[in-house]
Amino acid sequence: MTPIEPQEYRILDEIDDGILVVNEDCTVVWANPAFHRMFGGVDGRPGGIPNAISNLAARLAAATHDKIADFECRLRAPDGSERRYFCSGWRTSSEKGWLLRFREEPDHKRDYEAIVEYTGTATILIEEDGTISVANTEFERLSGYSRQEIIGEKRLFDFIALDCEKERILGYHSLRRREPGAAPKNYSFTFVDRSGNFHVVEATIGLIPGTARSVMSLLDVTERRRAEQALRESEERLSLALSAAEDGLIDWDVSSGAIYYSSRNFTMLGYSPDAFVPTIPTILALVHPKDRARVEMVFTALATGERDHAEIEFRMRSASGKWVYVLGRLRVVRRDAGGRPIRIAGTYSDITKRKEAERELQIGKVSLESSLAAIAIADLDGNITHVNRALLEMNGLTDPEEVLGRHIAEFWVEPTQVERILATLAEGGKYTGKLVCRKTNGTEFIAHVTVVLLKDDSEDPICIMVTTVDISEEMRMAQALRESRERYRALTELSPDVIFLIDTRGDVLYVNSAGGRLVGTDPEGLRGKNIQELFLPGLGEWWRTTIPIAIASPGEILTEEALVHGAGGDVWLEVRLIPMAGPDGTVRNLIGICRDITDQKRAEEQLRFQAQVLSQVEDAVIAVDTDERITYMNRAAERLFGVPSDEALGRPIPELFGIEWLHTGEEEMAKNALLSSGTWRGVAGHQKRDGETISIDVILSTLTDDSGRVTGTLYSLRDVTRQQQAELDLRIRDMAIASSPSAFAIADLRGRLTYVNQAFLSLWGYASASEVLGRSVTEFWHDEAEAADALQRLLKTGRYTGERVGRRRDGTTFHIMFSGSCVTDNDGNPICLAETLTDITDLKEAEAEIQAHNRALSILNQIIGASASATDSNEVVERVLTVTLALLDLAGGSIYLKEQGGKRARLVYSKGLPEGFTPQPCIRDINAPPYREVLVEGRTVFRDDLPEEGESTPLRYASVPIVAHGRVIGALNVIPQGNNRFTETDRSLLAAVGREVGASIERALLIRQLEMAKEEANLYLDILSHDIRNAENISGLYTNLLADMLDGEEKIYAEKLRASIRKSVEILRNVSTIRRIHRESVKLVPIDLDRVIRDEIAIFPEIQFHYGGTSLSVMADRLLPEVFTNLIGNAIKFGGPKVEVAIRVEDEGEEILIAIEDTGPGVPDDMKEAIFMRFGQIKSQKSGQGLGLYITRMLIERYGGRIRVDDRVPGRPECGAAFRFWLKRA
Repeated sequence: MTPIEPQEYRILDEIDDGILVVNEDCTVVWANPAFHRMFGGVDGRPGGIPNAISNLAARLAAATHDKIADFECRLRAPDGSERRYFCSGWRTSSEKGWLLRFREEPDHKRDYEAIVEYTGTATILIEEDGTISVANTEFERLSGYSRQEIIGEKRLFDFIALDCEKERILGYHSLRRREPGAAPKNYSFTFVDRSGNFHVVEATIGLIPGTARSVMSLLDVTERRRAEQALRESEERLSLALSAAEDGLIDWDVSSGAIYYSSRNFTMLGYSPDAFVPTIPTILALVHPKDRARVEMVFTALATGERDHAEIEFRMRSASGKWVYVLGRLRVVRRDAGGRPIRIAGTYSDITKRKEAERELQIGKVSLESSLAAIAIADLDGNITHVNRALLEMNGLTDPEEVLGRHIAEFWVEPTQVERILATLAEGGKYTGKLVCRKTNGTEFIAHVTVVLLKDDSEDPICIMVTTVDISEEMRMAQALRESRERYRALTELSPDVIFLIDTRGDVLYVNSAGGRLVGTDPEGLRGKNIQELFLPGLGEWWRTTIPIAIASPGEILTEEALVHGAGGDVWLEVRLIPMAGPDGTVRNLIGICRDITDQKRAEEQLRFQAQVLSQVEDAVIAVDTDERITYMNRAAERLFGVPSDEALGRPIPELFGIEWLHTGEEEMAKNALLSSGTWRGVAGHQKRDGETISIDVILSTLTDDSGRVTGTLYSLRDVTRQQQAELDLRIRDMAIASSPSAFAIADLRGRLTYVNQAFLSLWGYASASEVLGRSVTEFWHDEAEAADALQRLLKTGRYTGERVGRRRDGTTFHIMFSGSCVTDNDGNPICLAETLTDITDLKEAEAEIQAHNRALSILNQIIGASASATDSNEVVERVLTVTLALLDLAGGSIYLKEQGGKRARLVYSKGLPEGFTPQPCIRDINAPPYREVLVEGRTVFRDDLPEEGESTPLRYASVPIVAHGRVIGALNVIPQGNNRFTETDRSLLAAVGREVGASIERALLIRQLEMAKEEANLYLDILSHDIRNAENISGLYTNLLADMLDGEEKIYAEKLRASIRKSVEILRNVSTIRRIHRESVKLVPIDLDRVIRDEIAIFPEIQFHYGGTSLSVMADRLLPEVFTNLIGNAIKFGGPKVEVAIRVEDEGEEILIAIEDTGPGVPDDMKEAIFMRFGQIKSQKSGQGLGLYITRMLIERYGGRIRVDDRVPGRPECGAAFRFWLKRA
């Protein structure tokens, strides 16, 4: 064997590391001075390597390459101490021996001690055998041992309390030595201290690179676990308490907007738990529209910190559509450092039953107080405990204290009779009758009294209720009716008209003196005779056919006119037959009236006699909600309307109890009174189920809750039919004597007025009929020729209807609706002309106003539509001006827009300007007059107060500010046609145009500014991307050269530098890719997969690929290589330079499957979806920007494909990832 010459290695004498040269038999050939310092000398005999490093012989004998990589070894120094060294070796140039390099490991222990001392948690350094070599103060506090008792003496397992946990952590320790990436880095166990106390700790452990040591941090979470358990128990108790109280829990995270709703919040509304996601908008959508603003105001006040707590009642819609009353109690429970609320909690309670009870109580209270009847409540001894307002008014009192405590018998003329009534209540329970009452001033009156003994559910008496109705007025009315009958009989006898009464057979029951005079016979002698043979033989057939019709038509008045030939001449009589119906609606008698109408030109109004006697009933009370649905009705209402309450409840009141308003506009007056004062009283009509029509005295009262919110309406109703009927009887008899006028005019066949009513006089402005009678009807029309033509058509056809223009006495005109008819006799001969006239001036003016308004709206909509349909600012301005000029028939105009800075305005468009009217291209100072008025102050200016024609007339024009969001952005200037004045319509329309088109013009300007800013930003980004990419390419080349040239620790630094540059390149590439995705439209073309894959493989020469090639093509674009760059780069990033990557391409018919598999650390199951999201990263692995896979999925979905990640080895994520994606086949 040729020996190694030591002289070759003298150049290594100056190196600080120990150098040792040995032969193949491990005989020491040479050692440099540094090695001698380390070991104190070298024994040169065969196998003479110092005993401390004799294990190198076996490593050298086993070496299969020319280089031995760095490994750690422990060597003993001459002083007997043991130190750590790193050793590496190379074969000598003669290949007959080895050159070994020894580098002393730095003493990091002191550095470690300084680092772990300030970690803030209990931290230890664990050697390979489990011995603790470094411990900080926090660990001393946790364990109860001093540092001297721990270091080198204690092992980690001495502090693990449970054997099962020791076994588990020992397994982690072994796995960490074999596969550092596979062992868990975070776990918890039970820690036992010196005193035997147990602590629950969370441990974080990691292997120090390049060593067999591990560093572990321990966090004592015992108290936190106890607090969590206490919190769980507290929450459970709270849940049980809320469940027992049937309250729902609310927890609102104000910062995130998330709201927790307990299941009770859903079930109290009839929803299944989690039926909807509780958010502020969804909660407000369920709130009653009338409560929503109030609830939203409370939510806002709590969220902004204006209030720290709130208690509010409101209604929410249940799953069935019904409204549920909810009591919400909310409080701010947490605030941030600035005092702003970040968490609000509280409860919801269903208070529907309570509100219903309150409502019933309020209805009863309001019913009692608003009742028309006087009501008193007394105890069982008869002493008064409560009275309503009606009772005080009836007795002339004002203060309830004057009545309370007194015996009810004191208010009646015969107290003993009242006491007897009270004594009999125990047997019958009720008394009804008439008693005489005495007021405080001594006045006596007759009252209808109802005394009721009220009992509870157990039939035990609780109090006495006395209802009193003053019927003295009713009795006076009855007396007045009797007197009226006497007056009526006297008047009928004195009446010049023939008045008679017959039965249904036509037999005369009564004839007045005028009738006797008509037939020349004593009236008494006419009784019993039939009307057909009595008088007016020409009407015999009419009597025979009309009497049955009248009997079958109660309430109608049948009229006939007849010509009677008498000795004194012909007399025209108007005969009226009036059926008289009894209380049951049956006609038993008929009244006939014959009137001489020869000189009388007015028609007598129909008579109606209706006698209905209704029994006195107690007040009816009905309550309705805001939707007019009946929520309550008492028994008196059932009796009054004949409808049981169970049938009526929940139904709309107009459906069952329709009110017939007696006067026009009365319904609107009632609604306005309810809104202003909360009450209204009046008389109305109602038709019952059996067809009976009654008059009712109505009191409407608004129902409100404690907060003053309107909850419904209370109807207090009293049947006043008898009273109304008595008044009606008086009016009928008075009207039978004197006919009421009709609103019409009568003219003879020549068109001369012979009669006009007061309405006619008022319409034309005359004071008396004498001013118009005898004049031609054509004189009262604006166009007399047209009126004469209408008169001829009326005479010719017998009827004419149309609109005409009348001329008043003062010369003013008005529009009327004219309806005329030719009145004929029985033979069809015309007698006169009857006219009905209606003033429709207001209607015509309203129609004209509506037409003008509609035209203005149409013009404005067309202008706005033209401006809104364009996006370019110049196009918007041109359209606005063009359409405005065309629709308003203007001669020309221009538009100025203010420039940035707001001091100048430039002309952007002009059209149709006349000669000599040259607009300025630029207004340099908009604050100068006359521009300031429009462009600064925003006032519309009309310059049309100019001299009339014939004088010097400069052009009239209008200047209108263009306003957007309350800010003047320009001016619209227009010139009218023919230098005319602007109409009021033009003025309002131009002002509206300036207000409405401003937003469209501003929007177009902003779009243009945005596009310019976007183009400028893209230019800057392109420049930055280009320059940074060039710099990174050069950096990458130099870094690759350094990595190939360097070894050892320097090479590691070079690799890290190259990784950092690649990461920068990746970020830049991701930004560029995202920009291209958003900027470039999708145009899919066939792409050769094999070429793309091989080009990408060439980018990573240091990685081992497995790829067999393919001839398939897919539909994609130029960005497809980014998919492979991101997926392969992802494998290298997390797998390191030793990772292997396999690429497979499979044909699946319409789709192509591409799989990229690596041998890296894989993707945990819980991260397989998250990694494709923006900034999605794999936990506990190397950091990344989280954009690569997000961009990858964007591109694949852009091509109509899909991607997923699987385990390379199914069920074993730690063995590598398999990214599979499908693209459409080309």
